[in-house]
Amino acid sequence: MIHTKFTTRYQQILNTFQTVPPPITNNYKFFLAGLIEAEGSICVSVKQTGGIFKVDPEFNICQHESGVVHLIGMMHLFKTGNIEFKSGSQATYVYKMINRKSLKEKFVPYYKKYVWPYACEIQRWTFQKLCEILDLFEQKVHRTPNGLALKILPIVYQMNSSKGKISPNS
Repeated sequence: MIHTKFTTRYQQILNTFQTVPPPITNNYKFFLAGLIEAEGSICVSVKQTGGIFKVDPEFNICQHESGVVHLIGMMHLFKTGNIEFKSGSQATYVYKMINRKSLKEKFVPYYKKYVWPYACEIQRWTFQKLCEILDLFEQKVHRTPNGLALKILPIVYQMNSSKGKISPNS
């Protein structure tokens, strides 16, 4: 079931760009997989507000306005996320998926089927770390200070300090 909030947001995106979504064929899913492998970003940020730390996993991908139809294709395929103007840019848009449940239930299975077989080693490693973090969230490990500090944050630190190189101890 698609949420009304998403449907409204999605329709606003289609209206803004005056377009229709591309047909989601199997070939197009593989095309998007290549785009994700080449241009996508899997990241996890840590924010502190007051004395509380918040860990936010995210998938995002940027495209020049001439390629925004493919961001719309991702939004149409995953039935989640949002497209917004990338700050600091004159003509670049970003598709973001930040909802942990959507990442786990929609992005992860898609990535395993369409991206993983063709992904480079560092992208696979980063994806595996994202999956570990999402599993820990599902187990509610983040709700205890020790779980957050001793299980989740070390993985986030590994991800953020290992971009471009793979740790042999991972």
